[in-house]
Amino acid sequence: MMDLFSTEESKAPVANVIISSRDNADDLIAEHKPRAIVSILDDDELRVKVDDSVEHIKLSGQCTDPNECEASCQTIIKLAEECAALPGDDWSVLFYCNEGVCRSTAFATVFICALEKTAPESEIAERLRKMAPHADPNMMVVAKADSLLNRNDRMIDALLDLPPCSPGATTPSVILPVAA
Repeated sequence: MMDLFSTEESKAPVANVIISSRDNADDLIAEHKPRAIVSILDDDELRVKVDDSVEHIKLSGQCTDPNECEASCQTIIKLAEECAALPGDDWSVLFYCNEGVCRSTAFATVFICALEKTAPESEIAERLRKMAPHADPNMMVVAKADSLLNRNDRMIDALLDLPPCSPGATTPSVILPVAA
């Protein structure tokens, strides 16, 4: 697992966004005890078992229907607003899909952009690429969220400006520090 990266300012992260494949999600839940878990899978795909005390958001796996995609983005934006209102800084949110490459990275990007309202989209995209060189966020999800967050295509542009993803560089999980 990739560790938190530190900035030159040595500012401690406020919270963590964890991105994972389905295969690694159970271990990450046990290790990090996230405040919320976002499963992005088809109905017939096996989801992790979640304790009743943890918020478990189940999103459709395909992200191909524009209306369903918009509703999913609204759910993630609402989750970011709830997390921003949490007291303290000791929380995490786990996003997982089958491979931890497209869907989970897209919804994690949406979450971070909604949480870090003033952070430049390019900085968020660069953090994602640095920690997850394999990330290939679903562009329909990002486009819907870009519109909902009134980011004027900056989320899309930031991801398109990145170098291509490196599929051979997959990691079992990625932890991104975020600021509320």
